[in-house]
Amino acid sequence: MIFSNSYLRLIKIKKILQVNFLLVLFLFLLGCKSQNKDKVLPGEIRLTAEAVHPLWRANAFPDNIKSDINPPAYFWPSKRRGFTEPLINYEFQLSSDSMFYSIHENVKGHNPSSYVSKKPLKKGKWYWRYREEGKAWNGNFSFLITDSSRLDSRPSSDVLVRNVKSEVKRPRVVIRQERLETVRDTFKANGITEALLKESEEYFGVILPEKEWGGKFYKNAKRVFKPKKFPDGHIKSKITAPIWMNAIKSLCVSYLLTNDAKYANEALRWGMRVTEFDILTNNNLTYDGNPVPDGFDFAMYLDAITYLYDCLYNYMSDSQKESIRENLSKRLEIYYQYYTNRLENRCIDNHTWQISLGAFVRGAITVVGDIPEADKYLSYAYDIWTAIDPEQSHTDGGWFGGGYVAVNIDVWTEVPCYFNTYTGHNFYDYPFYRNHPLYFLYRQPPGSVEDGFSGDGYGSNSKTIGDKLGLWLNILDAELNSPVAGWLANSNKGKLNKPEKFKTFAWTRQTEGKPLKNSRIVDSLGKMPQSRAFKDIGIVNMHSDLLNPKNDLHVALRSSPFGTFGHNLASHNAFNVIYKGDYLFAPFGHRHGGAKNNATTYKHTRGHNSILINGKGQPYSPEAYGWIPRFLDGKTISYACGDASNAYDAEPFERETQLFSRAKLKVEEHISRGLLERFRRHVVFIRPSIILVYDELEADTPVQWDWVLHSRKDLKKRESSLEVKNVNARVDFKSSSPMEISINDKPLFPAINVDGRAGAKPGTPYPQIGNHAFVSSSEKVEKIRIMSIIQVGDVKPIKTLSKDEFLIGDWTITSELNPNKMANMKVFNTDNTVNFTLKSNDGESVLKEVLQGKLVESKIVDQLPYHAQGLKHDSNIKQ
Repeated sequence: MIFSNSYLRLIKIKKILQVNFLLVLFLFLLGCKSQNKDKVLPGEIRLTAEAVHPLWRANAFPDNIKSDINPPAYFWPSKRRGFTEPLINYEFQLSSDSMFYSIHENVKGHNPSSYVSKKPLKKGKWYWRYREEGKAWNGNFSFLITDSSRLDSRPSSDVLVRNVKSEVKRPRVVIRQERLETVRDTFKANGITEALLKESEEYFGVILPEKEWGGKFYKNAKRVFKPKKFPDGHIKSKITAPIWMNAIKSLCVSYLLTNDAKYANEALRWGMRVTEFDILTNNNLTYDGNPVPDGFDFAMYLDAITYLYDCLYNYMSDSQKESIRENLSKRLEIYYQYYTNRLENRCIDNHTWQISLGAFVRGAITVVGDIPEADKYLSYAYDIWTAIDPEQSHTDGGWFGGGYVAVNIDVWTEVPCYFNTYTGHNFYDYPFYRNHPLYFLYRQPPGSVEDGFSGDGYGSNSKTIGDKLGLWLNILDAELNSPVAGWLANSNKGKLNKPEKFKTFAWTRQTEGKPLKNSRIVDSLGKMPQSRAFKDIGIVNMHSDLLNPKNDLHVALRSSPFGTFGHNLASHNAFNVIYKGDYLFAPFGHRHGGAKNNATTYKHTRGHNSILINGKGQPYSPEAYGWIPRFLDGKTISYACGDASNAYDAEPFERETQLFSRAKLKVEEHISRGLLERFRRHVVFIRPSIILVYDELEADTPVQWDWVLHSRKDLKKRESSLEVKNVNARVDFKSSSPMEISINDKPLFPAINVDGRAGAKPGTPYPQIGNHAFVSSSEKVEKIRIMSIIQVGDVKPIKTLSKDEFLIGDWTITSELNPNKMANMKVFNTDNTVNFTLKSNDGESVLKEVLQGKLVESKIVDQLPYHAQGLKHDSNIKQ
């Protein structure tokens, strides 16, 4: 058969149309699947930013938010990283119009990648931009000033520098000249002088080593100041900076208190030797591979030199003064170069805020007027303090560093006192410090262990606040008249375990004559909410009887915007339970339990009450983060939601790689990357004894899901439930897919006491306490819903009414277990005086309670933490 060319063309066109139709249909279906996958549910926000607090700043701030303070501090990313790199000159502009026709502020020649202004702004929208001088502008960035933007009344750094410079007499830091006679009388009467003189005598006649690193000290032919914690062969035994610093500080202060020249001469003997030490190492790194200014040693030597200059200013010879001033100038310059563009841009810089910033401020104050650059140094320190403090939180009073908060107390106690002395402003009158006592109260009421989210060092069985923390809370009470701080501080009846250790605590407050505690005593607290959310750090604490731990059931949930960094662990969407003041369900592992246990249990998600994906946990990175979208607190029910959807994926991180490398393990065998799509954990606490943990879990491929639970007691398996030995507690499970329970009393790698801590022989295994349950999907599935019903103290039988509905005592609970439908849960009691709905049609969580005959209704949709509000996210919230 012969066809015409026109007919053949028609056939060809038809085939092309068929292929195109199939292609369009395929793309349409693919798009539908993508749209369904990417759909944000009603009432929800999905964070898509790589990190809320990246290791190094990636976004300008503030941008596209309502500023909660007027004026805000401004931050932008800097390409500068190392302290040996040249400083950059930046230009900053602020305007009330987007075209910058009218410039409100214009700053040039500015080294920091931040700017702090103390000029209040009018309400409305503001625009700002920055650039390296001579290059193109970055911006516009915008923010709103509203009626709710609290006024920042802290004075400018110019006021501080001017007032310090006007005080020409020395000393002006250690004990100000005008206070010296009063302090001499006071310290002689209260025994401080006697204690310091006794300590100073230890340093006379000591043969000083020629070298600093690994130097040994002898007196009367005997070795003195030998390290107690580490043997001579240990690398940390070579650190001698604390010895030099303590000697010089003690001798300098003894001179001020007695005016006896022998102390000044001895201080100079020690101090002039310090000026001979190399300030930096050959490679600018410490023994453990960090920049030299990051080490505590650098801060200690700066402190020692500062004390010499400040205390012996009128005693030294001109040549001694010049030598010490030159040494002090070099150290301050190195710190300025190290801090600049680091403190503004790095998410956490622990050592700075734990010790070195205090040393930097002291050094800068004492040389203002003698070293031209000191004005700049002190201004920078003040501005960075007012811009960033608190470094690991915002306003809610929580502390991302958990138990490491105590290490910051000296800096928090001293630096605001210096600033107050020279400006007259109360630097504690700030939301963070006002809320700070609440953090301690809710995480650890006196008589209870802490919530288990302490980061490094969690799990202490102590039920009292430490000495230093109690003293710190006393100061907050004195400054802010805080009943909670005063009550907590008084919980140990003012008794210190080691009173001699804290005789000079809050030194500057003592020398300035400021009170160390409030004159009134708080014997009891009034009625307090039973729960509190600390969304800045991502922790919720829910109690049944907050102020009576012996009758309390405490449920804590963590999902942190800071990710897993610093002293914190891979525990996003983990929960802990404390019962009658003791741990019931809590993390497992030992920080010093050997490299393998540390990497695979202590830091790892495996050691926390969260979820594993194919047996793998969350990366150790700021990019692996969570957050708390919702929190409701009623009389009978409290509810919290954690979102860890971004917690199981992050680019490989240097510290993560090093951790597994030291353990001789492969990172990819223990860390999950990129499989998780959604992990929302809903925790409903029905007082006094029922905890509902409802998990939404979705991956982009079928995976095994492990629901992990660690108990300090022995767990026993009972079909689809767990029971706790010697505790009236039970955990029941309902899920969309079959699950299997296994109990393990051995960790993946046993914890070994490698350093011989607490007097044990090095290499001794740590004792096994309790055991561990893994509730795992029987087969790999993309999606799963898990409802866990935890009853503690009053275990009632669970009556199944239908597949998704059950009855516990007076409470009816329904939960949507079909993972292809929108997650939901409803809880109500028999007389319907309490009713909780996880999701309304608009996506709201709703709690209704009838209290004293009146209906009280609370509603909430997702709310972003402050620092995430301007970051990339998708929202489906009705405005």
